[in-house]
Amino acid sequence: MKRSQPTNRWRVGDQVDDAMVLSSDARLVPLSSYAATGPLLIFVYRGSWCSFCLRRLADYRERANAFAKVGITLVALSVDTTEASTRLHRLLKLPFALLCDPSRAVVSAWGLLNTDEFGTAFPATMLLDAQLTIRFLSIDDSYATARVDDVLDVCRALVRGESRTTTLRRVFRLPGLAWWIRGARNEVTLRWHRRRGTSASNL
Repeated sequence: MKRSQPTNRWRVGDQVDDAMVLSSDARLVPLSSYAATGPLLIFVYRGSWCSFCLRRLADYRERANAFAKVGITLVALSVDTTEASTRLHRLLKLPFALLCDPSRAVVSAWGLLNTDEFGTAFPATMLLDAQLTIRFLSIDDSYATARVDDVLDVCRALVRGESRTTTLRRVFRLPGLAWWIRGARNEVTLRWHRRRGTSASNL
């Protein structure tokens, strides 16, 4: 059976339509509001149940100050509920916003919907300017995503006015045991709630 693949066809220089997203505190906000003060870096991740995503979010946490120093606003987006995102934000002590798209409207419009995994998102990394024009883009698979240090280097180069139009290298980094335990616990809870048809608000 053919597996779901990203249908995103964007290229560097394309403009992304503004979209309404939920913050983890359940406020509906325009994506453009996060780009009001400078370039916006968006990391699209699968969800709080994915140990690979948790590891990558922690990598961004460790580099958050470096991104801020070059004027980059950093956010991460998933199809998680606001409750799940709030818990994850607190669990990982993240210094950046987690945005939520539980209706899948944004990830569907962006061609990142993964219908093989309960409608989660394919990971992606993109840098947008104030007009929501793509400055660089990496559409990833479920496990190998753009290396955070490489993303940081590209952001620094673009801020200096250097041309960087290539996509980034994808790196497979196996999470440690603690990340597997956290991800597995969240996935079990998520599947249980989906089976019962209730909200996974305790993730």
